Amino acid sequence: MFYHQEIKHLPGAPALSTFQDWLSFGAKFSCIAAGGTIYCLLILCGLDLKSAVGKVHGRVPSDVAGMLRRPSLADSGMLITFFFSAKLIMLVRPAATHHF
Repeated sequence: MFYHQEIKHLPGAPALSTFQDWLSFGAKFSCIAAGGTIYCLLILCGLDLKSAVGKVHGRVPSDVAGMLRRPSLADSGMLITFFFSAKLIMLVRPAATHHF
């Protein structure tokens, strides 16, 4: 196992359960980002939803990714499209208005 071969012997190494929690947490965010865009991660963190995403179980991250990938097939497709479009515009607009 990777933990036992590469991590456990390091000074200050986390416990196995902590390491597994970190992997699980990261996997949820990577799944959501793979469904849409990496900017989803900025939006989730900016809205302080980091801990909420970390607490979800099961297929929730992959279901969210599916809705982001194909919002027209989701029951809440219009809401998803509107929400993320508005948040992405808010992220991009300040950068676009800078004059150098």
